[in-house]
Amino acid sequence: MEEEIKKPEIKTYTEMFRENPWMLATFVLGVLCLFLILGEFIPMGDSQEDNDKLANCLTEKGLIMFGVEGCGYCGKQKELFGESFKLINYFDCDLNQEACSSAGITGFPTWVIDEKGYPGLRSLDSLKELAGC
Repeated sequence: MEEEIKKPEIKTYTEMFRENPWMLATFVLGVLCLFLILGEFIPMGDSQEDNDKLANCLTEKGLIMFGVEGCGYCGKQKELFGESFKLINYFDCDLNQEACSSAGITGFPTWVIDEKGYPGLRSLDSLKELAGC
């Protein structure tokens, strides 16, 4: 008597996902997590060279950033420039509060050009437009 050997049933991903929707949700969630993790390690923004050019232009145009060390938004503003922030005209109001008060600086960060203040965290494109870079 000859025994019949059954071949395993091979299913496509589409069939498996239809039978078990949680498998699809897990798969999608895994792919999203992968993109988020890779996004932390792969630079997606402006290059350091572009940031250097912008920082130099802002400095040449006379733009000054007023901030304080404990300010979260000031830290985020610095992060947008990365290493290029060292090229920015930065005035630390912790070191001279009187000068900031007399200049009318009430919030941080505040960008000043041509004696006019622009408070708040700004995108690099916004600063580029503000200074005409």
